[in-house]
Amino acid sequence: ILRALQPTPTQTEGKTEAAFGIAGLTNTTAQGTPKLLCYGTRRVYGHILTTRVEVVPDQPTVQDGGKAMRFAALYFMGEGPIQGITDAQINDISINQYPGVEIATRLGGTDNTTLIHADFTTLSQVWSDGRQLPLQQALVYQTRSPKTERATLVFSVPFLRTETGGHVTQHLLIEYAPATTMVYVTAYAALPWVGFSAGPRFLPVVIQFPSADQWLIRMTLQDTQNASQVPPSVFNVMEEQTGEALYPNSALLAVRGVASSQITSFESLRASGLVQGRLVERWTGSTLETLWTNQRAWVLRDLITNTRVGLGHRIDPALFDNDAALEVQNYWDSEAYVGAGIPKDQCDVLINDRRAAWDWLKILLSEGRAALIPSNGLLKLVAEQPLAPGLTYSEPGNILEGSLTHTLGSGQGDVPNTVLLQFPDRYDNYQ
Repeated sequence: ILRALQPTPTQTEGKTEAAFGIAGLTNTTAQGTPKLLCYGTRRVYGHILTTRVEVVPDQPTVQDGGKAMRFAALYFMGEGPIQGITDAQINDISINQYPGVEIATRLGGTDNTTLIHADFTTLSQVWSDGRQLPLQQALVYQTRSPKTERATLVFSVPFLRTETGGHVTQHLLIEYAPATTMVYVTAYAALPWVGFSAGPRFLPVVIQFPSADQWLIRMTLQDTQNASQVPPSVFNVMEEQTGEALYPNSALLAVRGVASSQITSFESLRASGLVQGRLVERWTGSTLETLWTNQRAWVLRDLITNTRVGLGHRIDPALFDNDAALEVQNYWDSEAYVGAGIPKDQCDVLINDRRAAWDWLKILLSEGRAALIPSNGLLKLVAEQPLAPGLTYSEPGNILEGSLTHTLGSGQGDVPNTVLLQFPDRYDNYQ
């Protein structure tokens, strides 16, 4: 009872939500969420940066609207530069199974200032609404952004047909006002929506505001001849702001042309790509070369010495013992099983949770049974290997019989004790 009356506060800062909807920035809701880092190869479900919507016209008149919508979205896929993005998927199905859908990628390196597509020359975000518009009853929408310069309203109806099966004529009054003054001006006094359709129809209405501000949009259905008992609804609203967002040092995936008929729910739309991650510096024994690798020693070196994504602002690269790291990496590269061709260690990791840098280093070191130690004024990478003192102690043949015991539970519980291990399976598309 006491806990119910005094619940533990929920800490939300820096946490992400596993929602990937196209209806707005719903997959990253808290301040402090980090830009993810991908090393090696992983399938990445990116953060939504920008979304767009357009109604596909299928009649010669704009007043009729269209029977389908197409969506576009721009995703952040990791801090660059990366090696590549391949095998794009929508809802875990190959992009090739979606006719008309196009993708474009940017790797976040020398193409940093390249605009990925003309669709994303403005900052835009699509928000779901879904409210119905009863006859002669005003509905007000307030823009989320305080710097909205243009809005596109998308209205929808189940069908357009009079009681006698003829064409429908209905009119909309669209007004807008600054959120601070609430003094409305008319954008469309009697916007006509004319047409005939046995199925759903969508009507886009664009409002160009006089300045960048937070706006109230008041919508009224003035009259209608439609036989449908369901009034028109505000399906969604796209807010826009001018200015090119170049997203420096960011790998991007753009998905365009996703039709409303190709997916069951826009809110559940998820796009992903197989990302070959960051380019890092690798020591060859005589020089440093920049390339993609999933070798743990050089991933660790990047996190320690990189000035942008690592601790390079505090640790000089000259303090990292490259020769010692190369010796450890050569051991990790040796075969785990003779003739199998599988190395003892690979580092395919997605760093997408906020924590102290040294905590991430400890995680990556522990996965390789390794440590960083100070030696001769340098940070030296060492790893457990056969005949190393640590392993010699823990070899089964060196443990005194009876000195270590363990007891299993009685099995009386509903759920037995379990250990869950998760890893990217390269034989299953790195899921």
